[in-house]
Amino acid sequence: MHRTLSPLLVLLAGCPADDSTPAPYQDGLTWIVEEKVTATTQSWRQVEGEAPLATSGLVGTAARCADAKASAGTSITTAVTERTLRGSVLGETVSHHPLAPGEDTFDAIGVSVIEEQVTETGTSTNLSSFFSPGAAQETWETSTTADLGTTVVSHLYGVAADEYVVKLEPLALWTDDDAADGRAWSLMTRAGAKPGDLWTNPSGTSVFEATRTGTAGVGAKKVGVVEVSVTQLEDVAATGGTVLADCIAIGTRESTSSLDGAPDDVLLQAATLIAGCDGPYEAARVGTELWHDDFLVQFSGTRTFVTITNFGWERFVDDGVNCTRVVTPERPTDTNAAQLFVEYTITTEETLRTTTGYGKAP
Repeated sequence: MHRTLSPLLVLLAGCPADDSTPAPYQDGLTWIVEEKVTATTQSWRQVEGEAPLATSGLVGTAARCADAKASAGTSITTAVTERTLRGSVLGETVSHHPLAPGEDTFDAIGVSVIEEQVTETGTSTNLSSFFSPGAAQETWETSTTADLGTTVVSHLYGVAADEYVVKLEPLALWTDDDAADGRAWSLMTRAGAKPGDLWTNPSGTSVFEATRTGTAGVGAKKVGVVEVSVTQLEDVAATGGTVLADCIAIGTRESTSSLDGAPDDVLLQAATLIAGCDGPYEAARVGTELWHDDFLVQFSGTRTFVTITNFGWERFVDDGVNCTRVVTPERPTDTNAAQLFVEYTITTEETLRTTTGYGKAP
């Protein structure tokens, strides 16, 4: 059945340039994917030079600095989610992101414009502990179980393939930027992978190897697939011990002031997030993938995501009444007691993904 696109989708799904790399998926392709995910999320923090600590944060303010520096508790959430993804390729357009590593030029890349409806149900359980020094009861624990109900969400994203297949989300094609935005794309696989091909994820924590070809059931039919084995190089999942080194950059920031007695010009050390770390990012993946024509028809394994919640320099100031934690993005120049820190969550997802329907719409 012919489908008429809305004016917005017509604009997005324009004809690709003649010299562009073709879009990876055929117009009108549809699929149904079932996923079951068991996700465990835990809060962590790390101070430079120290091992990571499982904690939901510090007390922050207390009569004694030892208590202000203490952990305020812990938090672990486990969610079991079942999803049905119904996708269809609406058309294609072009982007100009350099998808081949090391390339200095920005060629037009064909992008498949995809509409996907996600139906999700699930439950979650949270186990938390708390510490409040000076309270009538200083420590306690809670356990909370919730039915997440059913949600149905539709969204648009793009898939492009040059040397690698990448997902573009959000589908930011309104501007013709000359730089790849690490927040807008994520690696899916190597385009046209064949046995013997080897590659890594952008962070270098997981190694992908195409090991063999075969067939896999997709609904009532079988399709040819390439099996990809995914192994992990670093122990990211346990504590996130590399997050501070991998994601926090230390640069300089110039500060000027017209205040009487203040220095005219001061260079401060400043902490910033490295591109790709500002938001949940996939730190590692382990398992087995089956790909058919650059489409993931099956995945069984574990994915680890990191979300940075706070970072900078922290110090504790005692005014004689309370000791209070002070956090700044710049390193203070009036004390040597400030320490560089990062706080984050680690989510480990045990995932089983199967494709129950795949083909061109009639």
